[in-house]
Amino acid sequence: MISKELLISQLSELGLKKGDLIFLTINVGSIGHFNKHRKETYQDLLNIFINTVDINFGGLILAAYT
Repeated sequence: MISKELLISQLSELGLKKGDLIFLTINVGSIGHFNKHRKETYQDLLNIFINTVDINFGGLILAAYT
């Protein structure tokens, strides 16, 4: 299982920064849950990416499978 702090660190090491535009497809089951409840983990993941790219300057593109 990965921690929030480790994920933030790894994103920085990959070069993800403020102003980037990124496309995400995430299998949360493959990285584990940070919190007791899945919904909290989903929100934390979203917040990590939002804060990393700063959506005022960058953006997130998320796949919507219907």
